[in-house]
Amino acid sequence: ESEEKYRKLFEEAMDAIFVADAETGILMDCNRAATELVGRAKTELIGKHQRILHAQQEIVEEGMSRTFKQHVKEREGQVLETQVMTKKGEIKEVAIKANLIELRGKKVLQGIFRDITEHKQMEKALRDSEGNYRSISKKMSGLMKSSAVLLSSTDLHKRLQTILEVVCEQGWRRAVITLKDENL
Repeated sequence: ESEEKYRKLFEEAMDAIFVADAETGILMDCNRAATELVGRAKTELIGKHQRILHAQQEIVEEGMSRTFKQHVKEREGQVLETQVMTKKGEIKEVAIKANLIELRGKKVLQGIFRDITEHKQMEKALRDSEGNYRSISKKMSGLMKSSAVLLSSTDLHKRLQTILEVVCEQGWRRAVITLKDENL
């Protein structure tokens, strides 16, 4: 009865769950969410090495993924971020929490994978937006500084020098100056 309850929880979990032999890295089981995450049927995963889940740059010595080795050795129970690769070659960002457990007399690593791709994309968009805001703010500050000098000064040389300073500070490659008042 308890195994049946565990199986139901395992299969219906919203996060992907993979179970692999801790020594060999061979996948022993996975749930429906796991097959959806990597776009592979359960039959394409069970009996295969866990490296099938990861992008090539994540594979380290002995053909194990970096996070698999870390979870087995020193980071058991910790959440580690990495990438998985779908059958179609799409890269997805994931957070993995894995624990060593004993199952039928064998040491296995049960990894719970959460797809954080969308979260990472939003973080990047926010960083980009903040960078754009800082850049615009810096440019506006320079323009306000030059406007104050330009409005308060009657010395054409000083006005042009201020414009040149702002252009250099902002890293602009060019500036167009139009003089409308012939008294300048």
